Amino acid sequence: MLSLILTSDSGEVTIGELADAIGFRQPTITHHAGILVDDGVVERSVRGRQVWLSIASDRLGAVRDLLR
Repeated sequence: MLSLILTSDSGEVTIGELADAIGFRQPTITHHAGILVDDGVVERSVRGRQVWLSIASDRLGAVRDLLR
């Protein structure tokens, strides 16, 4: 999930985009995204009916290091 968010053109993806890319159902992605949000790794933004996820700016360096 983190890699897909980090490498997206805009730096953010929707729950639906992640579900399609990974091949899991949206509730599963939402559950795991919630854990990352609670830990402060990912930020969630609701726009209309879409939930967008992005890497928290203060954790961006740590996520990049992790994914190397």
